Amino acid sequence: LPSEAIRFYLTETPIPGNKMKLLGDLWAEEDFRLDALRRRLFSSRAFYAADFRGNRIKSPLEFYLGTLQRFALSPIPIPNYSSRPLRSMGQDLFEPPNVRGWIGGEAWINAGKLSARRQFLNLLFSSLPERRLNADDQMRLDRERNRGTEKFLVRKDSLLRLSGGSPEEVLSFIERNLLIPPIDESYREILLNHLGPDPSVEKIRSAVLTVLQSPQYQLC
Repeated sequence: LPSEAIRFYLTETPIPGNKMKLLGDLWAEEDFRLDALRRRLFSSRAFYAADFRGNRIKSPLEFYLGTLQRFALSPIPIPNYSSRPLRSMGQDLFEPPNVRGWIGGEAWINAGKLSARRQFLNLLFSSLPERRLNADDQMRLDRERNRGTEKFLVRKDSLLRLSGGSPEEVLSFIERNLLIPPIDESYREILLNHLGPDPSVEKIRSAVLTVLQSPQYQLC
């Protein structure tokens, strides 16, 4: 279990045996309780070490929920916009392929699954075609709105509020929320040149969407 926890949360590259033994010994002192293993792992310095950042591919669920969190969104309560994108990305929620679960890692990435990730992002930056929704989907949407949930998609006003208006503020938002620092200087220059001195909402949108679709954003 310690090795599986490390593989799932930190890295798929095997870590030195002495460090694995230390985690196992500490876990044994806690009578092999799972909550103790999680506490030891999540409170360790290794869990926050730079060496373990950007070396693991996000699962579809991490990609989906992480993106919603970064833009302060709620899941769209319509299957075509929630469970179906996850299924297309390769992770049918609550339906693992076997008792072991999903393989993960590079298995999350191929042409079709990457295309599904891009389609999901494009969906988040578009508008809901409410006139074409069927009665059940409209009822689900109305129910969530009656509960006070309104933010399902990235609107222009919310994008401006989150990212700011100047190119430096937009770049700062991208660095803090969308990419694992440090950002390559040449990549930084490309983004600044694209945004220009007084970026429009459309330029901010295209820059953010391009970063979200980049290989770097697929890592955690």
